[in-house]
Amino acid sequence: MRTGKYSFKELFVNRYVTNIVIPEIQRDYVWGHQQVKGFLQSLYDSFNQYCTATVPLKLNGGSEGDNDIEEEFRDFYRRRHFSANIGFIYAYSDEEYQGRYFLIDGQQRITTLYIVLLLLATRTGMEDDFKKNYVRGGVPVLDYRVRDASTAFLKKMVEHAITFSDLNLKDQLWYLDDYDNDKTITSIVSNLDFARQWLSGLSLGDDETKLYHYLQSMTECWYFDTNISAQGENLYIYLNARGEQVQGNENLKADMLSKFTTIREQNSWGRKWETWQDYFWRNRGLGVLASNPNADKGFNGFLYCIAALELYLSEDEKYLLNSLKDERKIHISELSSVLKIDVVEKYINALEYIDKNKDNFKKKYQYSGWVDKCISQLWEIFNHNNTEWFVNYKHPESFSTQARNMVFVWGVIHWVTQAVEKGIDNEAIFRALRQFYLRYHNNIRTPAQIKSSIESLLSTGFISNDSNREEFIKERWLQNIPGEEINREIESLIWEIEDHPLNIDGSDVGAVNITHLIVLNDQVDDDLLIKIRDTFKRCFPTKSGSKALSSLLLYYGAYARTTTPKSYDSYSFSDWKYIIRGIGSSSRRNNTTFNDCFDDLMKKDGSVEDLLEQTRKEFVPDIQATNFNEQVKWYNYYLHENMWQVGNKIVLARSWGGQDRDLVFKNQLPFYNLDTDFRSSATLLSNLLPGDVKRQLSMEQENG
Repeated sequence: MRTGKYSFKELFVNRYVTNIVIPEIQRDYVWGHQQVKGFLQSLYDSFNQYCTATVPLKLNGGSEGDNDIEEEFRDFYRRRHFSANIGFIYAYSDEEYQGRYFLIDGQQRITTLYIVLLLLATRTGMEDDFKKNYVRGGVPVLDYRVRDASTAFLKKMVEHAITFSDLNLKDQLWYLDDYDNDKTITSIVSNLDFARQWLSGLSLGDDETKLYHYLQSMTECWYFDTNISAQGENLYIYLNARGEQVQGNENLKADMLSKFTTIREQNSWGRKWETWQDYFWRNRGLGVLASNPNADKGFNGFLYCIAALELYLSEDEKYLLNSLKDERKIHISELSSVLKIDVVEKYINALEYIDKNKDNFKKKYQYSGWVDKCISQLWEIFNHNNTEWFVNYKHPESFSTQARNMVFVWGVIHWVTQAVEKGIDNEAIFRALRQFYLRYHNNIRTPAQIKSSIESLLSTGFISNDSNREEFIKERWLQNIPGEEINREIESLIWEIEDHPLNIDGSDVGAVNITHLIVLNDQVDDDLLIKIRDTFKRCFPTKSGSKALSSLLLYYGAYARTTTPKSYDSYSFSDWKYIIRGIGSSSRRNNTTFNDCFDDLMKKDGSVEDLLEQTRKEFVPDIQATNFNEQVKWYNYYLHENMWQVGNKIVLARSWGGQDRDLVFKNQLPFYNLDTDFRSSATLLSNLLPGDVKRQLSMEQENG
């Protein structure tokens, strides 16, 4: 069978074709209801257009011959303009098996359409027609070889449907219990039931017969024969690893290509589309812990993303969802109502621009590790494809994760598209990407501001004009630093400090990434920034601070944050994201404890442990202390870092150890060290005191 355009019926009623085979190396038939619904809905929409189309022809006269010519033209016109296209079908043939064509791509579509036609045949009395076209010698022309059970089931199913006009399969004696363990069989049974409900919902009546004829005669595909068996199997392995090509985007492709009137245009854009699929195949593992075996997952995620972005930019709200529980209003195969193929190309070009120009940008900066992380995060969102891009962006608090992804991804690709179009230079484009990267980590959820932010970037170079926001303060400060090279060196140091795990996460702390460590003024130079960077790394070699740092901060002031549960007094000494920004339980930045300690660490240029040892020596413990923080310092003076042996929480509670008052401070509840809020891990601090300290306490208490 030659490569070319065929109707579904022509694939099967063909003098070259004996069987269309799903070979052993193929995967199971796995389409679920969502894919089937999208596939059938796109076919039905084309059918509806076909039935209601106005044909621009009227012949004068009215003889019987003229009427025949007019009807033939009407059929030709409808087929030309309103046939359904299900995309590309790939197969290979082998001289050893004449007449057998082995599918390597198109199994899900071919199988779905085959069983739906069988269902329609049983509902419309077209069983004999189905048997004539799709069965030979009592055996279905569609031949499953994935498993023997699949082959046997398909034969029994078709035979039973044609004989009894019935597809209630599980009630039949020939339906084996083992069939329930076969993925292909269970998918066919489930999708037949779903298709039955879908058809009933259309209430077509007698028009179901018309739909049957339309689906087999007006549903078209582009068929490609790879000719050589070995090449065919290799191509299958590549395509199957790349993912099902028709998880909707192939249908979308077919719909978009059908709008071009010339074969040259269709071929040109068709080749581009396959290049885009390959692009997503190459990047399928980016941002994903395990390599994503399905390239379509990322491509589909991208297509949904840009379709929703286009609606946002045009302020079109017709497809927006007000709840994540709502059924998606638009399937990927229907996105051509929102997207044009040149718009897809525009956003693909934006991604490729980032890939092609990132290395040139990175070479200019001493530190640029965030660039690859930013790109990886972008691809992770596409490849995971778990963002509902059509939620109502005007209510971001209801869809926090979705809105956060919108701000980041929409911001990046819309910015790059606009900036390239306006001729913005490469360095400025990438520097602006940093702002969207920070916004993602700061959990900014304001999609409605994306357009105005990018307009501001294009006109002023600032993403925001809010003088109270750190991003505006920092950008304005950077632009006022003289000298290009100095600017890059300082900016590299700023980025490196910001990218520490405790600084980059500005969520719930006012989107602050660096100004908690430094006031951006004329006194800032690269030496100061290097000192800040190195000192902060000494404090936090990882995201978790040391026990020594928890102890050292005690001698600079109260810094603990009260935590839940409220049934007892619990104080956390390791909420580092908040502590380094001076944020107490009231979420106000008014605590200077960490900054005071940090300043001393920079001045002394020593380790946390060295400063702790010196500070502890200068401390005079007061057994009469009534202040909570002074009491905690008393314990730390004697227990050192053993005070944190369980965890970084100090809890005041009376009932856990059976005593009502602390052994040391009689005006206070007993002090416990805790890791979580589970009492089983609690350790009474007074029990940890050295023996000589306990004896001294006992003597002092006896003496009054």
